[in-house]
Amino acid sequence: MNIANRMFALAICAGLALGVANANANTAARLKVLEHQQHYLNQKSQFREINQAQTPYQTDRPDYSPQSQAVSASPFIVGGEPTPPDSWPHMVALVQAGMDPANGQFCGGSLIRENVVLTASHCVDGASPSDINVFIGSQTLSNEAGTGELISIDKIVMHENYTGFNLDNDIALIFLSRSTSYQVVPTLSAEQMNTLSYGEPLTVAGWGNMDPFGFDQPDQLQQVRVEYIDQQVCSEAYTELFGPDAVTENMLCAGTPIGGQDSCHGDSGGPLVVNIDGTNYQAGIVSWGNYTCALTGYYGVYARVSQYEYWIERNINRYLEDFPVSDFNLQSCIDVHAVENGWISIDDVTALDCSNFDIQALYGLEVYENLADLNLSGNAIYDFWPLRSLKNLQSIDLSYTGISDLSVLLASTGLQSIELSGNEGIACLDPNAGPFTYDEMAASCFELISHVEFEDPILDDCIKTMAANMGWLEVTDAYFIECREMDIQNLNGIEALTNLYFIIAEYNQLTDISAVALLPSLTDLYLSGNPNLDVSPIANLSNLYGLSLSNTGLTSTAFLSDLYNLSFLALDSNNLSELEGLSNLTNLEVLLLWSNQISDLSPISNAIFMRVLGIDGNFISDISPLSNMTNMEILWAYNNTISDISALSEMLLLYSLDISYNQVSDLSPLENLLNLETLYLYGNDDITCLDPNSGSFSHATLPDACFVPPWTDTDNDGVIDTEDNCPNKANANQKDTDGDGMGNRCDPDDDNDGFTDAEENRVGSNTKDPNSTPESILYDADTDGILNVVDNCPNKANPNQKDADLDGLGNACDDDDDNDGFTDAFENNQGSDPRNPISTPETIAWDADSDGIDDSWDNCLGKANPNQKDTDQDGMGNACDPDDDNDGFTDKEEKAAGTNPKKASSHP
Repeated sequence: MNIANRMFALAICAGLALGVANANANTAARLKVLEHQQHYLNQKSQFREINQAQTPYQTDRPDYSPQSQAVSASPFIVGGEPTPPDSWPHMVALVQAGMDPANGQFCGGSLIRENVVLTASHCVDGASPSDINVFIGSQTLSNEAGTGELISIDKIVMHENYTGFNLDNDIALIFLSRSTSYQVVPTLSAEQMNTLSYGEPLTVAGWGNMDPFGFDQPDQLQQVRVEYIDQQVCSEAYTELFGPDAVTENMLCAGTPIGGQDSCHGDSGGPLVVNIDGTNYQAGIVSWGNYTCALTGYYGVYARVSQYEYWIERNINRYLEDFPVSDFNLQSCIDVHAVENGWISIDDVTALDCSNFDIQALYGLEVYENLADLNLSGNAIYDFWPLRSLKNLQSIDLSYTGISDLSVLLASTGLQSIELSGNEGIACLDPNAGPFTYDEMAASCFELISHVEFEDPILDDCIKTMAANMGWLEVTDAYFIECREMDIQNLNGIEALTNLYFIIAEYNQLTDISAVALLPSLTDLYLSGNPNLDVSPIANLSNLYGLSLSNTGLTSTAFLSDLYNLSFLALDSNNLSELEGLSNLTNLEVLLLWSNQISDLSPISNAIFMRVLGIDGNFISDISPLSNMTNMEILWAYNNTISDISALSEMLLLYSLDISYNQVSDLSPLENLLNLETLYLYGNDDITCLDPNSGSFSHATLPDACFVPPWTDTDNDGVIDTEDNCPNKANANQKDTDGDGMGNRCDPDDDNDGFTDAEENRVGSNTKDPNSTPESILYDADTDGILNVVDNCPNKANPNQKDADLDGLGNACDDDDDNDGFTDAFENNQGSDPRNPISTPETIAWDADSDGIDDSWDNCLGKANPNQKDTDQDGMGNACDPDDDNDGFTDKEEKAAGTNPKKASSHP
């Protein structure tokens, strides 16, 4: 897992820890906050990678623009190639309205009808048709050939059971404002899907990012070939991250077992195709995957198109008969009007008079989105929920229906006439005084965001624009607000949004935030970049889990003392010299303090759940207060005055560590930190076990010498271990005959002549003279006890001097022992006896031993040996070879003598 992915995972985990307090919070808003937290971590990581080898950054280094965050909710093509011209005529790009394709593309899609695009629900979740244009006809976003065109949208149909929580049913249809002449892609049927085998090649295309660890968005459409992955294998890969049910039956997986090829950020909604008999069929829609795309062991997850055959046809045709309502009498009313008006499609239905039809339920009516006039008077209806979806209503008669909750009409902002007579359960107005307009009803019965007056006009515009985009109407609908870099002066009026969980209002000109004190439900508050901020109203927000106050001019932390639930806290780039206010914050998991004037860390010593700590650019010399933080995964302590890092010795989960530009010389406390994958040591020039300025390190790349304290002298010979060429055996003179860096006291071959000192001592050659060897004094090159002058095989040990064909060449050297015209290797391969001139390859059959190895290349015919082991590489497998190591003694003889029959140097 790369560092960016690891940090995002930390943010996600921190978010999940919020528990039931956020159970009702909008999922998209929660992810927004988690991504925002990652921004703080990502910007640090990116800054380090760019500037690590430069001089230490200072406490007054420039602030980071909040626009620099590169977190995207959309999955990109990794490991692919540019698409050939005209190869994806059905490919479309979803583009933010008002922007050109090169700058506004955010998702992909495919043309499946002349006016219908298939994409992912998560690409269009919360969007209206006016928010998106479709770009089609060009494989370059820059429209290099001039063939591309932008087409507006009439309608978006998301799957009714889509859930943003786990991206199940991640499929949507986009209806274009006009038909096109471009080639469409057929969708894969369930029957065709069942014919696919795991491992079958598939292809996915998109304009998404091509770099899983950075940003490289192409202009040219990219494609990559992947494989259809076993559903069980894919599910198991994601179980640890997302649980056992993350991959549902409505999904399919594709990728490669070794990774490196995948769809990713920016490719969401695009097509995954399979070629059947020369035709491409769309099998999947890019949906989700591991945050770091193309990671080994993980796969891209796609909506399984074959699951939605009926859904696609039903929602494209939109025939009345395919959209029955649950109530028989309501259906009868619709049928009567359909016959009278010649309606075929649900989109034809604009007016229904269903008064006194004895209707009890409205389920199914929600899809009749073009309804403008609806009369339901005189029906005793028990659930009005489907009315929430009828946003185009202009008049509705609900007289004598029993309605009491008018919130079902809030989305129908165009209502000009609302009849409510006879509904005595309505308390907010006199139901018999109607008809009412939408504004009259809303003013009497609801607190609408549009009616709230925010003192700062910029804030007012930001919140009401967000409400319009998100579909929020009541003040309780707003879960979060994001109003960044707008020169907002105060937050007065925001207290009306009583259900707010998250506020992101960074890089404004805020001074007065007193309104937040009236929002006790707040869990996340991001106010960095407001340099004159009065932070006192934050003191009583005891439900806060996330708080950022970077670059706000802070000089004290006292106001934080009662915020016990804080898990994420960013206080970097301030003027803090103390941390006393953090002493009670024992639930902290992420704490960012870089670029302050802090010298004492003891107030945070009890934060035992800490996983990410940034203390760069301070005046810290003592990090012993961190010794209890054994859950630490990321620690950045760049540019301080730290010399002793022994407090890190128990941080066994530590993943990333930066202690550059300190005064560290001893790295031995890192010895047991096996998970350490990223380590920066720049500027610590007293480190002698390696060059600290040569790049990043990991635990695996640290020399063993680094794990020995620099003053240690294990063998007490007066030479410290880091300088001792034999640290475990006393050798004060440090003699090293062969100059290999290993002292003679430790070196098994002092003269590096290929013979151990023990071997040389046995035969009497000089252990410190490379010209004096056992060979040079005995002239027995193969050390088989037979001098070369009488040895019938002088370069291969054969103490028994066996010579089967009596040709003067020992069997150990003779390539045809029986002189029958066939080499021993060939005979061994063919299964004939290499020491029997009567037995030749011509006398044997195909696979005599039935071991699955053809006799023509079986090294042991007559005995089954499918593994073909051959210790002495003489062409005869061990299963047949009477002398496995070819030392002249049979295996039987060696076993009787107790020597190793598979080691030539071991013989009787």
